[in-house]
Amino acid sequence: MTDERDEQPEVTMDMQDAQEPDWVTKDARTLLERDSDLGAAEQAKRDAMEPAGQYISDPDDFPLTATIENYKGRVTVQLNGLVTLVKPKDKGYEMPERPVRTRLNFFRLSPDRRNKLVYGEDNKPTGEEMNIPDASTLRWLEAREAYKTLYGEEAKQDIQIVDFLTERPITFIMFQGRQGLGVSKLFVRK
Repeated sequence: MTDERDEQPEVTMDMQDAQEPDWVTKDARTLLERDSDLGAAEQAKRDAMEPAGQYISDPDDFPLTATIENYKGRVTVQLNGLVTLVKPKDKGYEMPERPVRTRLNFFRLSPDRRNKLVYGEDNKPTGEEMNIPDASTLRWLEAREAYKTLYGEEAKQDIQIVDFLTERPITFIMFQGRQGLGVSKLFVRK
């Protein structure tokens, strides 16, 4: 007794069918056979970011976390967590009804001074340094100044600065960078 399945012809697909589903027509594919507009893609990425401006941390509802590590030969503190927009840089930006929050990403500060590097035309470090502190050092100095503003005295240990940054509301001035919002300054209001 033969089974009907045994008599069915073998179904094969040639390579063209395997690469393009039936619903993709040659006409539809030609719509995207063009050079990508990298400038428009980059602009769309920037437009999707939260606006630049002043953000504040909220240690009660959205506490920042601090990761302390030895990063590239120096002690660094990386802050992570949500901050809330209080004042947009763009004066034409209308604040929505809901709070605008963004995440601090890749934000590092360090008590170990390093100088700002010199970059070449290819945007790569040349190996030379300027005699100016780098951004991580400057943000640490701002954090120390904020501590002094709030407590009226210098922190005696670096860990006091880290605790302060995670336990008190801190204002961050944020700018739109290539990889998202970056911190250009931090301070506290008395």
